[in-house]
Amino acid sequence: MKKTITYAIVIILLIAGGWIIKNATSENSDVAKDFPFESINSINDLENSKLYTSKIFNFRISYPENWIVSSNENEVGYNVSFSSIELTEPRIPNNEAKIEINIIENKNKNNINEWVENFHNEDPFFQGQISASKEILIADKSAKIEIINGNPINYSAAYIPLGNDYIMIITGPEIQSKYGETFLKMLKSLTL
Repeated sequence: MKKTITYAIVIILLIAGGWIIKNATSENSDVAKDFPFESINSINDLENSKLYTSKIFNFRISYPENWIVSSNENEVGYNVSFSSIELTEPRIPNNEAKIEINIIENKNKNNINEWVENFHNEDPFFQGQISASKEILIADKSAKIEIINGNPINYSAAYIPLGNDYIMIITGPEIQSKYGETFLKMLKSLTL
């Protein structure tokens, strides 16, 4: 009788463990599968937009006309942010978005894949797990785009080379969020 109960418990634990693993993996797979990597050039243009132009790095990008833009150039680097609302604190409220552009020096003149790998390994602020990654063309450059399960938030990131000297990083909301399509439309509008 004890053997039968033990076998029954083991079988129940195996079934429950299999269900948990299946659901945990399919959740990540759905996020990766649903990311429209291939369709960045086929999505519609951003409507009702304004054009941001960087005179320093000679790029242009469209953003929603009702969003707030702030830029900063300092000893750390170049940063431009586009926010769906005026941010009074660093944390972005639910159902709102912030899309940021940072330009970082490519000191070792690495190709985009090497640079991104080194960046993940060396950046003290990168705390996440990449759930999807793909090489795509952005602004006619071989770029890399990722979905990152971060801590405390999930987000998307695109890495675009600016010649051999700099890398442009554009971070934005989760693709599954209400602003995911805005992020992709802004990527599509980028011209270098």
